[in-house]
Amino acid sequence: MPLSPNCELTDFLKIFDITDFPTTPFSPFVFYNKDGNSLEFYISPNDFYSERVDDYLTMLLDMDSNNIVGFIIKNIKQICEKVSASKSAWEFVVTDGNIKLHTLITAFLVLNEKTHENNTIDNILVREYKKIVNIIEEQKIDKVSLRDLDFACVS
Repeated sequence: MPLSPNCELTDFLKIFDITDFPTTPFSPFVFYNKDGNSLEFYISPNDFYSERVDDYLTMLLDMDSNNIVGFIIKNIKQICEKVSASKSAWEFVVTDGNIKLHTLITAFLVLNEKTHENNTIDNILVREYKKIVNIIEEQKIDKVSLRDLDFACVS
């Protein structure tokens, strides 16, 4: 049975006699990308495009609605190192071997020099980071094990 360029995935799978597809519903998740040194958050299975916010944050936006379907926090090791350098901030970030992501992001935002360059607060940057903190809390994807991150943030 030859395939046309416009064939559906189900047609393709029938050729290989694959008819039993998993039908588990999508569940939001966070993934540590070791090669990319990033945390990737997905809250929807929709197709997306990316929009870079700054050196650390990239938003993943729905192709049709432009709603946030996820985001990527890059340079996560450097973020952890920066926050852990402030021992008082780090005590709020790590509990029971888990990193509380919304607290890590908030602490990083406060410590990040770009947040308050030229003695002014970058309200746009703060607003974007607040969006992801809210998503993390709403979707209950707030904790990542230090072991899952595969590096030690604390000396």
